[in-house]
Amino acid sequence: MTSVGCGLPARSHEVSRRAVTPITEDDSVVHAFDTEMAVRLFDRIELDRVLRDRNIRLRMVGGIVSVTGSVWSSDEKAHVTELMRGVPGVIDVANDLDIRPPR
Repeated sequence: MTSVGCGLPARSHEVSRRAVTPITEDDSVVHAFDTEMAVRLFDRIELDRVLRDRNIRLRMVGGIVSVTGSVWSSDEKAHVTELMRGVPGVIDVANDLDIRPPR
C-alpha cells in the first residue's frame, strides 16, 4: 500500500497531548499585517485633498492607530479619526493631533 502525505496515518483512538506552539516565536506576522495596514492608512491621508497638506504622523501597533502631529481645525481632527476607523482591521484610534490654525 502506498501513502501520500507527511508523517504516519492518524489513529482514531490516539489523542495528541502535545502543547501547541506558535508558528513564529516573534511578532513578525503581526508586524507584516500592521505594515500593510499602515500603508492603507497613509493612503487615506494622502488621498484627502486637505489632510495631505497637514503634518500628520501615524503609528500602528496591533490594530491600534496612534495619530500625532497637527491640523488646522477640530473638524479636520475628527475627519482623521473617521478615516482611520474606516480601514478594515483598525481596532481603535488614539488621536493626539494638536489643533494649530494657520497664521
